[in-house]
Amino acid sequence: MGADLFSIFGIRNIAEWLTHWLNTYGTGFDLSNAESPGALAEFRIEKEPAIKHGFVGYTVQQYITKSKGGIRRATKAYERLLEDIPREIKESLGGFAAAELGLQAMHLGDVPHMYSLVPLAQSVNAPIRELLASDGLVGSQFKQRDNYTKNLSAIVQALAANIGMENNLCRLNGRQHW
Repeated sequence: MGADLFSIFGIRNIAEWLTHWLNTYGTGFDLSNAESPGALAEFRIEKEPAIKHGFVGYTVQQYITKSKGGIRRATKAYERLLEDIPREIKESLGGFAAAELGLQAMHLGDVPHMYSLVPLAQSVNAPIRELLASDGLVGSQFKQRDNYTKNLSAIVQALAANIGMENNLCRLNGRQHW
């Protein structure tokens, strides 16, 4: 999500949708079970779907900031929204979280702003992490690509841990793949 009001409203909307859907599912389950006792068990349809406690985390898109002397200068409006996101996650989606997850573990990480790397990757049909000079990568874009790969790897590892699959990440040629 982004550091904006639309993301805050989106969190609330997702919670409302999940609540409504789970209520509808429960009603349908009960009606089906009443009409055809045992039929749902035959097809291994659970009374309580896994999604009821399936929220395992979120990411936040970094916003563009100015830097002075290599130090990022925060923007108060964005920082205030970034502080609101965990509170809103806890209040709106906390009830849908896997039981053992704390609020800190739900923040999987931040997705860096990629500037021109996304259109470059799209134009050469390559993942960002595999962009090369021959694809048009120049100057500081190499560091951007490497930082993106590092950040995304950390997010994938956090997600894998939250779903209990941290030991199932694949390694090929010394590189981690997801």
